[in-house]
Amino acid sequence: MGITRREFNRLLPAALLSVALLEGCGESRQKKFAPQCLSPSTEDQKILCRFCEAVIPGPREDPTGAPGALEVCAQNFMYDDSLMFRKIAPTVSFMLEQKARKIYGKSFTALTLQECTEVILAVEEEFPQLTLVIRFVKTAFYAGGLSNAGWKYMGYRGPNMGYFNDPQFTFGRPVCRERTSDGIMP
Repeated sequence: MGITRREFNRLLPAALLSVALLEGCGESRQKKFAPQCLSPSTEDQKILCRFCEAVIPGPREDPTGAPGALEVCAQNFMYDDSLMFRKIAPTVSFMLEQKARKIYGKSFTALTLQECTEVILAVEEEFPQLTLVIRFVKTAFYAGGLSNAGWKYMGYRGPNMGYFNDPQFTFGRPVCRERTSDGIMP
């Protein structure tokens, strides 16, 4: 005596739900799946981390302690070999470092936030592709690619998981029964 495929498909959602409830969705589960931000190991990676921090300053630079690009692991996107940015990352770090040494006589990683911003603007004039890199860092923060710290900071609760218990939005019932003369819903 076995179970039919129809019975299995009917019981599967309940089984999955019970497993999810047993594991729980508390703090420990969220920490378990939290991204591990990569630590910079080379000078180029340190420059790119400082660049991320200059684009969206974090608690080290922000007086309110707001999260920044490093808190959402924007640097992980910068180091990812599967993304196109990885190809121009050495050029970006080289140009930032050279411009910092030319203007201030010190490494980009040693500059203040204001100095970093000025260097980034100067490099952006010479290397317009830097605008896309800046957008890339902002996307990592605002789109929540690896972490929802940016979402939490902005007050966004997360994606809507559905309206299963809302009588206005029911599943399994047609939205309307009316049809136009050619069979399309109005």
